[in-house]
Amino acid sequence: MARWTEASLGKVVGIVASTFVRHQLTDYDLLLKIPGMERAEARLIVAREVSDILEGWRQV
Repeated sequence: MARWTEASLGKVVGIVASTFVRHQLTDYDLLLKIPGMERAEARLIVAREVSDILEGWRQV
């Protein structure tokens, strides 16, 4: 569990942005519906896509 009171604003924004991208802009939630798919594996599958989207946002 994250301790939000100990996190910097930048860290919190990064976590929230990553979570938003993962759940809303990738197939992460669909992957989790596959029998036997673990969260860690689904995160690994979409990690590059999440990273690319966030990097694109940084460049705007």
